[in-house]
Amino acid sequence: LVKTRTGALNPYGTDLSPINVQISNSDTVLNVRIGTEGRYEPTIPLPRASIRAKQQYFTVETSYESELFVLRIHRAKTRKRIWDTSIGGLLFADQYIQIATFLPTDKIYGFGENVHLSLKHEFFNYTTWSMLARDQPPDPANKQRNLYGVHPFYLGLEGDNKAHGVLIWNSNPQEITTGPGPHLIYRTIGGMLDITFFAGPTPEEVIQQYHSYIGLPSLPAYFALGFQFCRYGYKNLLEMKETIERIRNAKIPIDVAYADIDYMERYKDFTISEVAVQIVCTIIDDFKKKKKNHRIPTNCIAFSYSSREGSYSSILFKKYWRDFKSYADELHKQNMHLILIFDPAIEVDYPSFQRALQKNVSFIEWENYEQVPHEIQDKYSLTKGTKVSRKKYIFSTNSSVC
Repeated sequence: LVKTRTGALNPYGTDLSPINVQISNSDTVLNVRIGTEGRYEPTIPLPRASIRAKQQYFTVETSYESELFVLRIHRAKTRKRIWDTSIGGLLFADQYIQIATFLPTDKIYGFGENVHLSLKHEFFNYTTWSMLARDQPPDPANKQRNLYGVHPFYLGLEGDNKAHGVLIWNSNPQEITTGPGPHLIYRTIGGMLDITFFAGPTPEEVIQQYHSYIGLPSLPAYFALGFQFCRYGYKNLLEMKETIERIRNAKIPIDVAYADIDYMERYKDFTISEVAVQIVCTIIDDFKKKKKNHRIPTNCIAFSYSSREGSYSSILFKKYWRDFKSYADELHKQNMHLILIFDPAIEVDYPSFQRALQKNVSFIEWENYEQVPHEIQDKYSLTKGTKVSRKKYIFSTNSSVC
């Protein structure tokens, strides 16, 4: 494809020209690739397998209409249009790529991860949904906020109840806009347009074809198929215990409990908060100095910890997880599992990092010493002379089961 002088201008850069269009049509799967050689693509290998069929389920038409490149994809038997880019809007700059299409139905399910008030997308108004994974909890007041995951896939249910699926394979920040028509606009700031269509024709078959294409998931542990409860924001171990107990008392099934980073000492990995013990010792020492002949009834003591280290205000039970191991044993006796959440970034002057080096634990490393930013790396004795990638800040989470 060659950009014409009268074509729409790209608001975020100069469109690349020429760009290539490759179309592969086999069995129940149709793949369309638009871009240039050398563009970034996700490094995760996909099987890209299609389920064998006696015929091709899609037909493809390409044309130029009013100097617009038009791509139309139909069902071979019913001639139902699945995609129709005659709406215009194909742009392809280095850091701004856009394609728009009319849709055959407003019964579109998927994309995200976002909060949706209904499973079906709404096309009465223009609505933009971002797709960029970030550590943000759901917020019904901000339903379009992008959350933890990215799923650039949707399932469409056509008027005759035949279903199709569409996967847009890209790992750059992305967004879609839904609007009247119905129509869809897809945007991303990098990579290729790698779009795959799955013919179904039932929703179940669409998902089977989709998983054959991207690869089947690993078989999870049996307990992971059970009922799980996870939350962030426990004030202390007592609150976690009471929460789990309320669930059990209400006869709500629960097989797995999660502990988020609340249990850590100042959110440091591989620690359990015993702040309350340290603070109460300070309280007792201060009290003894002032009131030498008075006793403190221990059953009246509660603990407090403020963000300012070594300080306390009102005596209020707060950050205390000292008996966490005992509670884990208690959950196991109830045939429950406990999952601990960790943040994978470890500070370079943190004791856990030193222990990890001594035990030859694997870290994310630079490929060779020439890539190491020595002006930063050599400031720290533990990282000096290593290829360990120094990341002081937390970017994502991981979990461990016990």
